[in-house]
Amino acid sequence: MVPDLHGKPVGEAKQLLEKKGLSFYVLRSSFNDKVPKDTILSQDPDAGMSVKKGRPVQVVVSNGPEMSVVPDLRGLDIREATLQLENNKLRSGNIQYITHPVAKKNVVVDQNPPSGKNVGLNTLVDLTVSLGAPPEIKMPRLVGLDLTEAKTLLQDSKLRVGQVAWKMDASHGAGVILTQNPEGASKAHEGDMVSLVVSAGSRAETLPFKQSYITVLLPSFDGEQEVSVWVTDQASTNLAYRGVHHGKEKIELMVSGYGNAKVEVYLGSTLLSSGEL
Repeated sequence: MVPDLHGKPVGEAKQLLEKKGLSFYVLRSSFNDKVPKDTILSQDPDAGMSVKKGRPVQVVVSNGPEMSVVPDLRGLDIREATLQLENNKLRSGNIQYITHPVAKKNVVVDQNPPSGKNVGLNTLVDLTVSLGAPPEIKMPRLVGLDLTEAKTLLQDSKLRVGQVAWKMDASHGAGVILTQNPEGASKAHEGDMVSLVVSAGSRAETLPFKQSYITVLLPSFDGEQEVSVWVTDQASTNLAYRGVHHGKEKIELMVSGYGNAKVEVYLGSTLLSSGEL
C-alpha cells in the first residue's frame, strides 16, 4: 500500500517508500509560497492505493517561495526605479523625500532592503528620493558671539550645530566662538552643519578641561543610519559629531568637555552607548 507522502521532507518520503519496497521518483519541482523547500507537494499513485513492489511513486517537490534579487536603484529616476522593481517582481514600499546636496530631483539616493539581497516575490522596497539641493543661504558670522547666541542664530537660519570643540584661550571669555567652519558669509544650504571652536576662557582654571579620542564600533544594520555623538559637561550639552554610516563601520574622533563630562552615542534616536570622558 502506498504511504501518504504529502508534506513530508524528501528524505523521510524516501525512507517510507523503501520500507514498503517502492521506489522514489521526482517528476518535477515547483515554487510554493506556503510549503517549505524540499517538501512533497503531491504524489502519484495516491496514498492508500495497492501497487506492486518496486513500483515508482512519482512526486512533485516544493522549491519553496520564488525569490528575487533586489536591484541597485541608487542613481535612478524614481520612475525608472519603480519599473526596475516591477521587472524583478518586486514593489516599491515607503518613499521618503529629502533634500540632497548632490543628487538631482526625483533621483533615488538610498533603498532598503539593499541591492543584492535575496527576497520573496512582491517584497516591498523602501526608497529615499532626492528633492534636489536645499535653498542656498548666506552663512552667518559667528566668531565673537557667545555659544548660546550662535546656536540661536544657526537655528533661525535653518542651519545645524556640528562638532563643537573647546580650546583654552586666555584672551577670550568662556563660551565665545573662536572659529567656525564653514566661514561666515560663505554659501550654505538649509540643514548644513557648522563646526565651532569655543573658548574655554578662565573656566579651565577651576574646572578640569578634558580632551580624548574615542572609537565607536557600529553594530550590523541594513542601509544607512545617522550617528550622533553628544557631550554633556558642567557647561552645556553639545553635538560633537553627526554623520551617516553603514553597519559595522568604525568612527574615531576627538571629543572635549569640562569636569565630569559624559559622552553619549546615538544610532538614529536610539542610545547606543554612554560613558564618562
